[in-house]
Amino acid sequence: MRPLITLILLLPTALLANDEKQAIPVTTVTLDTISIKPLHSAPATVVALNHSRLSAEINARINLIHVKVGQQINKGQPLVSLDCRDHRSRLLQQQAELVRFQSRETQARNKLQRAINLKSDRNISQEQLEERDTELAALKAQIKAQKETVAQHRRNVERCNLTSPFKGEVKARLASDGELAAPGTPLIELLQHSEMEVEAKIRPERAGQLKTAKAFFRCQGKRYPVNLIRLSTSLDPKTRTLTARFIFPDKTAPVGSAGRLEWNNPAPHIPADYIQQRGAQLGFFTASGNSAKFIPLNNALEGRPATVSVAAETLIIDQGRHGLKHDDTLKIAK
Repeated sequence: MRPLITLILLLPTALLANDEKQAIPVTTVTLDTISIKPLHSAPATVVALNHSRLSAEINARINLIHVKVGQQINKGQPLVSLDCRDHRSRLLQQQAELVRFQSRETQARNKLQRAINLKSDRNISQEQLEERDTELAALKAQIKAQKETVAQHRRNVERCNLTSPFKGEVKARLASDGELAAPGTPLIELLQHSEMEVEAKIRPERAGQLKTAKAFFRCQGKRYPVNLIRLSTSLDPKTRTLTARFIFPDKTAPVGSAGRLEWNNPAPHIPADYIQQRGAQLGFFTASGNSAKFIPLNNALEGRPATVSVAAETLIIDQGRHGLKHDDTLKIAK
């Protein structure tokens, strides 16, 4: 009888020892201590908003090109002087014609006034009065048209001197002194330095990250902060990418610089080492009390970090994770 009693007394102790044997020793870390924000990059180039080829707007011979290739220029600085003698002569002719019309208008106005006075005394017919009024109206219309002609010739005179529309650099001289220029003949190529943007080609699945991520333009060993200002919504048919435009908030890279746009994915990622495969499913293990919980990752790729949506303080199983199964009993090291 006594051995049976002893066996019954020892049974709970044996079960407890068995449970302790089955508990798997592990260590844990919180997600916020191991999570990473992967670095992404895309090809990028610094482009000028204005890269202009300035052309002649009138027929004239080139008297002098004032600038040389590589020269830095200011807005309004003279670039090219054209022979303006013919255009000035036409302007003077049209101004003289305007004066002639204005003199005739004065005469017609006086005639109309006399006709009005005579009409009141019944010394002129209504028909003659209307003729005087029509003559004056016709001259007013001719004067208005002539003023527009004078304005056009005045603009042609102004076009004899080509000036810079912005501050920048002379990239090329496209004509030479003494050549005959016609409307549309390219004369000077200019590049604006004060207005520039970084253009990058972004894969569609990563475009959303740029709205909240801090981005940088890396070129020739230097890193420049940039801010997103525009993101296209249509794909480039050749590269199947979206075009993003950025500006420099502070220091700028030279126009034409080619480099990489870099940004960190703002969503927390669990490192690839913590991702396990159970059956056909990739995921990671957390500790819930003394139990192991397998959290599936539907969009994970083997060997790559993956985004997670659990809280930052979640306990992630570190050492001892490789042989675990869902709902395994854990012995968590303190």
